[in-house]
Amino acid sequence: MNQLELPAEVLWVSFGIAIVLALTLGTTIQFFFVRTLTRTLREVGESNRDISLNTLWWSVLINQLPILGSFWEIFVVTKLTTSIRKEFVARGWNTKIEGFGRTVGFLWAVGGLMYMPIPVAQTYFFFNGDVTTAILLSAIETPMAMALFVCFILFWIQVAQFGTRFRDSDRSGLNKENPGAKYLTKVDR
Repeated sequence: MNQLELPAEVLWVSFGIAIVLALTLGTTIQFFFVRTLTRTLREVGESNRDISLNTLWWSVLINQLPILGSFWEIFVVTKLTTSIRKEFVARGWNTKIEGFGRTVGFLWAVGGLMYMPIPVAQTYFFFNGDVTTAILLSAIETPMAMALFVCFILFWIQVAQFGTRFRDSDRSGLNKENPGAKYLTKVDR
């Protein structure tokens, strides 16, 4: 089988363009993600916040750094979910039926840390001419990346829903004992 050899310059330029595009897209997504986290955290009383609003905004930059960003995500998930839980307790709401986004948040954050070596190895094999191994690693990388992406989106949605619940209860005076009553389905009631 004949393999087409691309000049090294083409590979490096392509790699550079991909990095710039990934950083641009990643920063844009992080901006809107952190905006949602900030909106929810604003609804949490200051005494219940384990992380400040300004600290959350550092996520836009820190999450672009491969290893540090993964540890930062774990830190943010921990502090944000604890803050939401404290707000529930302060409002006298039932915390037994809530997960506060912690499970999917940790799956996303810790999974991202465990995922990291795979694309690094894949890039190494690709640039050293072992394209077959690089492609085989895609069989592991692609499903794992998709699962992490789903966890990220679910965490984002759950945090946004907590913010909405806090805002709705402040505006309409929802039942303090069961703030999620309007979110329950007929089966749950």
